[in-house]
Amino acid sequence: MVGNKRFHPWIMITALVFLAAFLLLATPAAAQEEGQEIDEYYFTVSEEYNVVLNDVGDAAITDQVTYDPDWFYEFGYVFEEYPNLLSRRFRADTTVGELENFDVQVDSAASTITVTFDAPGLVYNLGDEWVLFGYPEYEVSSVDDDQVVLTGSWLVTGEYTLFEELGWEDTVIVDLPEGATGARYDEGDGGIYYQLEYTGETASAGFLEENKTTMLIVFAVLMGLSLLLFILVVTRKEKEPPAQPAVAQAAPPPVPPAPAQTPPPSAPPAAQPPPPSAPPEAQAAPPEVQEAAPTFCKKCGKPTIKEGASFCKNCGTPFE
Repeated sequence: MVGNKRFHPWIMITALVFLAAFLLLATPAAAQEEGQEIDEYYFTVSEEYNVVLNDVGDAAITDQVTYDPDWFYEFGYVFEEYPNLLSRRFRADTTVGELENFDVQVDSAASTITVTFDAPGLVYNLGDEWVLFGYPEYEVSSVDDDQVVLTGSWLVTGEYTLFEELGWEDTVIVDLPEGATGARYDEGDGGIYYQLEYTGETASAGFLEENKTTMLIVFAVLMGLSLLLFILVVTRKEKEPPAQPAVAQAAPPPVPPAPAQTPPPSAPPAAQPPPPSAPPEAQAAPPEVQEAAPTFCKKCGKPTIKEGASFCKNCGTPFE
């Protein structure tokens, strides 16, 4: 015979205690796996990340991180001894260029770290709009043409938590440049977009830009003096007679040698008037007294005195 079993109340109480303990231990892990809100079992860190943009895409950034006082009291000294831990995160986030004017202030009494630096060229110019990347998985708190505010919360393990898993509450405030329009946040690529006409001016004005009024006055005075000097030169040239241009004395051309002078052909001897007739007594002179006319050689021109010679005694040419 089997007797009836009685249900003891202490068994139920023990089961409820074990169930409550299991739920308490499992809650943080479930929150971490599902990305739920950070509960009271974690130390929390709050961050306000402020980005101020100018009209050419340069950024001036101020990051203020506030820790749980108990946690910072125990571990905050590490940031003072190893400040390079605080720059690694920003150098990884701003891969566009080098950081400038980097500065860290640690306030142990307020459990706060404040980091300030400049990031030239942080914003990309896409032609029709500008975009600031690097903010995925945020929720939009507010968006207008002056400012974009994003919020987010998650568990973080890194340099800023000394590689301990801490709850992180983040607020990102982006101050857009003056004149920006059409601001929006793209959850897909984590970019903040806005439109702004590119003016081509640098962040810091040059010497001419800073002294524009003075330089305009100087240029106007110089132009006036130049015009006055030009008028004086023109009027003076009109009064003075034009100077005769110096003619270059060209060397006389070489004189060609005079052609050989050929003697003019000798004129035939003029006809001599007949001599007056001699008196009869002269005509009747004996032949031995009259001299015979000389004979000339036709080749050499030498006279041949002897009458009746058959050849020239000079060149031997026979006479006809």
